[in-house]
Formats: sequence, C-alpha cells, structure tokens
Amino acid sequence: MFSTKGVNTQDSKKVGKYFSYGIHQLSIYDIEIKTASTGSKQLTLMMETQPVTTEGFEPEMGHRGQVGRVAFPGTFLKLDDTRAVEEFNKSVGIIADKLGVRKQLDEINAADFDSYIQAIKPLFVNKFAWWAIAGEEYIKADGKTGVRLKTRRYSFIASLEEGQNKIEKFDPSKTYNFKPAVKPDADSVPASVVVNDDLPF
Repeated sequence: MFSTKGVNTQDSKKVGKYFSYGIHQLSIYDIEIKTASTGSKQLTLMMETQPVTTEGFEPEMGHRGQVGRVAFPGTFLKLDDTRAVEEFNKSVGIIADKLGVRKQLDEINAADFDSYIQAIKPLFVNKFAWWAIAGEEYIKADGKTGVRLKTRRYSFIASLEEGQNKIEKFDPSKTYNFKPAVKPDADSVPASVVVNDDLPF
C-alpha cells in the first residue's frame, strides 16, 4: 500500500561532530606541536565552530560546536630554512592581526619553536574568526578514504568584522583547497612501497 499519511518528511540527517574543509567561523581551543624525525615542526590547531543548536546534535565531550584537527602550516616547517621560518612568522602575524592581538604577540620572543608556541598560545585560543580550511584525502590502512585538514597557504583567515567574503572563495576544484586521493593500482604497485601515513587530522 502506498500512502504518505503519517510519513515524517523532515530531514533526518544529523549534524556530525566534526567540521570538514571549506570556510567556517572557528576558534582555536588548543595547539599541539608535532615533531618529525628530522626535527621539522608542524602545529595542529584544535578548532571548534560556534555552538550548534540543531536538534539531535551530539557534540564531543566538553564542546558545544563541531570540532576538527587542522594542520598549520600545511607542510612540516624546517627550522633551518630561513625563508620558511620567515613565512611561518608572517602567517602567525596575520592570525594575530585578525584576532586583534598583534601588539601582544610582537612583545613575545623565544629562542626555540616549542617555547614560542607555548608563549603565544594564550593569545590565540577562544577567539573566533573566519578560516579557510583545505582538505587532502589519503588512503587508510583498511583501504578507506580519510581527509586531513590544513590551513590554506594564502587568504586563509579573516576577522569577524571583515566577514567571510574577505577570504578568497573556496573552490574545491582547486588543489590548494581540496586534493583528492589517488588510489594505487594494486597490480602495478608492490605492497612494500605503499606507505601508511594514517595521521589523526
């Protein structure tokens, strides 16, 4: 029997716990430092959206919005690369400009990377801005596809006052916004060269 009587036509899709790539209004709630075997560094920005009020939303414990782990910068920072360090400092300065804490940031100096991040972290947490978050797919050990999140290299943040239109439009067809995974051909790639890099972001 076909009938629509009593059928619930409301969208039953729930809002997930985690945000994905795109432009979002986000705040940093913590910063983790990741160190490669080579000594290169990368930050993981632990970020959260504004509180989600959609009925049925189940946030991560201790949070009210969607959360995500975002790599910054997008690639590991070689501390002996003067140009890369200068670019990193510039990006940090841009974030401070948009969050309204540049004066306080400029007063901080540190001899090593880890000490510097610990010193600046209190200035950056719990302050909202518009962020452009890029996505990069990767193949998990079980063959499924995951997505790592990272900040864009350019036009990646705008203040709340500036609004999201201040950021370059997010076009997923551009590889600097979204990079799809390329699954290896099992018949042509020896298992010994398939690397598992299942990072938690």
